[in-house]
Amino acid sequence: ERRREARHGSGALLEATERQELAEARAEHQLTQLDEAMRLCAADVHEASRQSRACRDALVSLDHAVKGGSEECRAVKRELEQCAEEFHCSVGELRLSLSEHCERSEQRHSAALAACRRGDQALAEKLLRKMAELNDKLGANMQTLEDELRAELRRSIAGAGGSALAAAADGGVDQLRREVAAMDARLREGLTAAVGACAGQPPPHGLQAAELRE
Repeated sequence: ERRREARHGSGALLEATERQELAEARAEHQLTQLDEAMRLCAADVHEASRQSRACRDALVSLDHAVKGGSEECRAVKRELEQCAEEFHCSVGELRLSLSEHCERSEQRHSAALAACRRGDQALAEKLLRKMAELNDKLGANMQTLEDELRAELRRSIAGAGGSALAAAADGGVDQLRREVAAMDARLREGLTAAVGACAGQPPPHGLQAAELRE
């Protein structure tokens, strides 16, 4: 009986020892897995920290760029406003010059017609020649002024980077050129009428401008 009890106790002890060894093996395996997980977690934390620093640096750079861009935009806006003001002043001066020239031309035209009515055809023709020369000079001056104004505006606007204002400036110059052409056409028609009055046979209306240009 005692031997059976001893064998039973030995078997129980052996079984307990095996269970303990198995538990220790599982614990060691779990510790190994935990260590690997902690290593991976530390690597993830390091990478996240690196990305966070990179994002922070990028945000700082973006903030500086935005501030610099805002200052540049304000500077460009001021330059565009100055260009627009100078353009309007130039257009105003050109309009005034055209108005004065038109007034002088009308006065000379009236004088030429009066001379024709008095029969002084030679004086009328002299006045008409002077008026034609004045018109030619004005046309050349207006073209030169238009070219210089357009070039100056393009240089100023190109330096400020304002493509929209460049288009508006071209439109203003084109409008002014059309007004000059209209005034010139009216003056030429008046001159042609004066020549016809002096000759006693006014040319056909459709040929007035072409004949005067010739």
